Amino acid sequence: MSMPNIPDISLEKNFFLNKENGSLEENLQSFIKSLSKEKAALSKLRRLEAAKIKLAVDNIDLFSTQAPDDIQTLIQSADRIKDLIIMKEWLLKQKIQTSQMLEEKLSGLI
Repeated sequence: MSMPNIPDISLEKNFFLNKENGSLEENLQSFIKSLSKEKAALSKLRRLEAAKIKLAVDNIDLFSTQAPDDIQTLIQSADRIKDLIIMKEWLLKQKIQTSQMLEEKLSGLI
């Protein structure tokens, strides 16, 4: 997976007004598209984690011969992933609300 191309905006006050970087509308649309990709990635991660847990439950007889530490490691891993997904989805919700606010303000400027 390649790294995203993130422009350096730390020194330029008028970054969003600079035509080289696209219009405010274009930047907002790009941001909204990135949010939908993030949501899709979180959904895929949730499905994969559920599949891993289902596989473990379906093969519980195999786990009965495993050390209790292996089972505990699986449970802890599932808990960490679940917590991560919950936090990321909360952050995503905040980003969506912010983008909606920006979109409303932008529509008032046009």
